[in-house]
Amino acid sequence: MNAAFCESDDRLESILVVDDNPTNLQLLAGMLIDRGYKVRFAPGGELALQSCCRASQI
Repeated sequence: MNAAFCESDDRLESILVVDDNPTNLQLLAGMLIDRGYKVRFAPGGELALQSCCRASQI
């Protein structure tokens, strides 16, 4: 699976969607949610890295 970040949460895989274009975020998130994924967002690379670091500490 090619995702920036995945974790197990209530048996759903979580995917971190990263893009600086809000339209792209909404489009991709909608497609992934429709396929049963739990989706998290980051509007850029720096915030995505921070989100991954926080998630790995849980």
